[in-house]
Amino acid sequence: MILMAFEDDTARMKFERIYLQYHRAVLERALTLLRNHHDAEDAAQETWYVVSKNLHLFSEEDPQTLKATILKIVKYKAIDLFRKRSLQDGMTVEQEAADYEMTVD
Repeated sequence: MILMAFEDDTARMKFERIYLQYHRAVLERALTLLRNHHDAEDAAQETWYVVSKNLHLFSEEDPQTLKATILKIVKYKAIDLFRKRSLQDGMTVEQEAADYEMTVD
């Protein structure tokens, strides 16, 4: 679905290369943070959406920076999703913080 959003083949091919290189790392980071496969897939999907919308900002010339940036995006998407789910489940801010600290350590 995301691939259809690209107007030119160059951007689509760039996204495909980045996705193929880092999709496993993105999902693994999301799973580590969220400990739920369904939520991890949601966070990964949101990450790839952000990458696709900001593709012009990403350079493939520095793979370490590219990977770090993408993993930072998935981290924040996972945190956002965790907070949203916690609020839906009625957790207090203190419970949420304690649970998040256990996940990060």
